[in-house]
Parts: sequence; C-alpha cells; structure tokens
Amino acid sequence: MKDLKQTLFDTLNIESLPEDQQEEIVEQTGKVIFQSIMIRVIPLLSDSEKEEFATIAESDLGEDNTAVFDYLNEKIPNLDEIVAEVIADFRDRSNDILSKIG
Repeated sequence: MKDLKQTLFDTLNIESLPEDQQEEIVEQTGKVIFQSIMIRVIPLLSDSEKEEFATIAESDLGEDNTAVFDYLNEKIPNLDEIVAEVIADFRDRSNDILSKIG
C-alpha cells in the first residue's frame, strides 16, 4: 500500500502551500483519516484477528503505523480501495464545507 502521508499529499491538492503548512495539514488530516479507516476495517476482521490487531496496534503506538497497515493489508485484500475511498470522502466533504463558507 502506498504511504498514507504521500497519498494525502497527492489527494489534497496542497502543493501550492508552504511546506510547513502542508506538513501540518497532512498531520492533522492524517489523524482523522486514520481513525476513519480503522472504523471501516476493524469490523471486517474476525474476533481472533481483532485480538491480534490490538496487540500490533499497541506495539505500533507513536510510530508511523506501518505495522498496523502491514497487518491490515495482509488480512483485508481491498485495503487500498478502502483507504482511497476514505480519503476521497474526506476531501469531498471538506471541499463541500469550504464552498459553503467561502
């Protein structure tokens, strides 16, 4: 799976912003998107896979979530599609909100 951070850079169209602002946006949106991905994929795991996932997630705290995504990628064949859907949905909802206030 392509790196989540790079996927966010590619999808959010923030290239014109200064680099520090790009990093801040990706960090903040990354947290929200990561949580949304977890909400979508954890129910797809069996009970034993959820227990194994919990152990992996605890050991990956504060890291870049590579172990989490490696595990999920192994267990969920369409993980890339789910990640892309979550990111696109976030982008679309954000654009919708911005168009209403801007």
